Amino acid sequence: MFEERHTPQRLAVDCRWLHRTLDSSVRDDPYRMICQHIVRDGANCVGPFLENIETECQLWEPNARMAARLAQIESGSG
Repeated sequence: MFEERHTPQRLAVDCRWLHRTLDSSVRDDPYRMICQHIVRDGANCVGPFLENIETECQLWEPNARMAARLAQIESGSG
């Protein structure tokens, strides 16, 4: 029959511009998600960081891990 292709979601956690760090000065939520894209450099990432909810950020680009996964899918071995 037909081969079903599943394109991975554009999750914020898979963005090449995301830098994850800790801010020990904040006790309640010390985790910081910083965008390093030249347009938003140093600003908080727009996220969201919820399971299976895609980001609407127009600056999103796949990080190395996601790019490798996309390449596998395109080559038909994923």
